[in-house]
Amino acid sequence: MRVRFWRSWRIAAATHEQKHQNLLAQRAPMLARQIELAELMATRRADIENYEARLVAQAAEDDAARNAIEQQRQECTRREAEIWKLVAERASQLETINSDEANLRAVRDRLSELQEKRGTHSVRQTQLQLQIEHLAEHVMERYRIDLRLFEPDTQAHEKFCMRSSSARCAPNL
Repeated sequence: MRVRFWRSWRIAAATHEQKHQNLLAQRAPMLARQIELAELMATRRADIENYEARLVAQAAEDDAARNAIEQQRQECTRREAEIWKLVAERASQLETINSDEANLRAVRDRLSELQEKRGTHSVRQTQLQLQIEHLAEHVMERYRIDLRLFEPDTQAHEKFCMRSSSARCAPNL
């Protein structure tokens, strides 16, 4: 009985040992799979942290882009105001230029008129000078007096005008 007991005990121990070995054999792939899953979870956590960091960076980049867009919008508004100011200034300057051109045109027309009058007067002056020269030559031929050498006697003229009561002797020298 003892031997049987020992045999059954040995059989039980061997069975238990074999079950333990089978359990360890079954556990090894599960442990490998557990390690593999732990590594995969660590990789996924790192990816999640990386994506979260990207989201934070992208949010900061979005804010920076919104700020830049707002600044550009403000700059655009400011530039448009400057453009309208310059357009108004240009219109004012064009008005001034047109007014000045009209004045210049009027002055040039007046200058042309005066040049025409000057030409007319110059022709008249030449005609009168020729008449004077003709009269001087006529007087010289007829009376033998050179009128170019004649000097008026203002005192004698004044005395004559005082004596004469006629209005045509007024002092028009």
